[in-house]
Amino acid sequence: MMESLNVDPEWWHQMGRHHHTVASGIREWAAPPADFLRNFEAMYGKAAYSMALRVHQYYVGVRQPALCDLADRHATAGGNCFDVGVTFVGDDQGGMPGAVVES
Repeated sequence: MMESLNVDPEWWHQMGRHHHTVASGIREWAAPPADFLRNFEAMYGKAAYSMALRVHQYYVGVRQPALCDLADRHATAGGNCFDVGVTFVGDDQGGMPGAVVES
């Protein structure tokens, strides 16, 4: 049986910051390519109008919501990591048996 558990709360906080950074990057990446969509007809002609609609539907209706969902999951994971770090500090200060918090 384990006698003690060495936990570094800062590691959990770093992981939380990492997840928040990833979430932010995904949100930026999720934004539809406005210039590309705006210039689609000019690049491919009026014959490509139905394709332009489908491309727009993909970026706005499929890709962006899926990536925003992924970003939300990273943000939640980041918050959970922060909570774990705080919990270990609080439990250790409250006398959690067997926990050793590295500073």
